[in-house]
Amino acid sequence: MMRRLNYLFYDRHSEANFRYDYKAMKKRYSIDFSVLILDNDAKKIIYIERDT
Repeated sequence: MMRRLNYLFYDRHSEANFRYDYKAMKKRYSIDFSVLILDNDAKKIIYIERDT
């Protein structure tokens, strides 16, 4: 059975032009982002923040 996961990515870096697109993050030397993952099957919420 396939797990149902939903996620939301938010780029908090000062140089971010599109806050919900993670692709531009690869071009920078530092990263500041948050990810919210909703696991509907396990009824869990996972929140991750990463700052460098």
